[in-house]
Amino acid sequence: MNTQSLQASETKRWATIALLTLCAIAYLPAWLSFFVKDDIALATSARIGLDTLLSHSWPGGFFRPAAELLFAVQHTLFGLSPLPYHLVSFSAHLATTFFVYRLFDQLPPHRPYAFIAAALFALHPLNTETVSWISGQMSLFSTLCTLAMLYWLRISRPLIALVPFFILGLGFYENFLLVLLLWGMLCLCDDQFRATLRPAPLYALGICSAGYLYWRFWVLNLSGGNYQPALSLKTGLLNIVYYFYLLVGGSAIGGRVIRYRPDQLYDYFFDVFTPLLICNTLLVLAYLWLTHRNAIRPTTHAALPLAWIAIALLPALLLPERPRRLSYLAVPGYALALSH
Repeated sequence: MNTQSLQASETKRWATIALLTLCAIAYLPAWLSFFVKDDIALATSARIGLDTLLSHSWPGGFFRPAAELLFAVQHTLFGLSPLPYHLVSFSAHLATTFFVYRLFDQLPPHRPYAFIAAALFALHPLNTETVSWISGQMSLFSTLCTLAMLYWLRISRPLIALVPFFILGLGFYENFLLVLLLWGMLCLCDDQFRATLRPAPLYALGICSAGYLYWRFWVLNLSGGNYQPALSLKTGLLNIVYYFYLLVGGSAIGGRVIRYRPDQLYDYFFDVFTPLLICNTLLVLAYLWLTHRNAIRPTTHAALPLAWIAIALLPALLLPERPRRLSYLAVPGYALALSH
């Protein structure tokens, strides 16, 4: 290995250590906090047992057997001591960050930006609820399984191993099914992903999806749980705008001010137009100006991050509520777009 390669390796090692340190500091308040919202209800109501996991809804009409098993195991091991739960969430977030980096590093057009994208994903403030709330482990582990499955596909490991990934991810959160659309999108952008489109794994994943939907909607007669699907163009567009506002650095408080109290916008100016939102807006404007001045045409590769965000936010078109945890899957796409 030459001197330049050694220096690059050393730089990446120290950059990784710095990123882990920053991430740990950012989530230190979560480590020291107690349970919030419905965390305790989820932990204490979870049960271990195959018959229980597959035969009842948990919680609030949802069918998430892998999530229930995870909560039951944690409650058995940790009781009501919150710190170990938070460390499990933080570890899963770091694992997801790792797969964000490894996946983008496998895509040649995006390889130079992979580490920056992973760093932006690790520290994005929109992930706070998913990583800090114990109840956020459902979407956290679902996204972890999504990234791990896509990475497994890209490195062409035995495709039969996709089935456990798929079953586990689907058992954590319903939006895991979006992994099929993300896989299809990556097939359009990358030859190696295209080579993974074989009949056997497609049939296997199709059977798993059909079995899950049949068991949930026909056998257990469960619907959408707390979030009943309702196709409404107006509500869907409002949800999408709200998600984009959060992705580019807006705050949940700011979203409520704009939606319900626009007359108080001046009093809550920096809650609505946060410093991060202002910085990102200036960055995008500078990018557009430089692109126009230098007559640069966007490549097809530039569409990948935007397509990723669009796919991840598809459930917002059907859900009348705006659960921010849905956007955890969208943040890797946004991080890649911003890193470019």
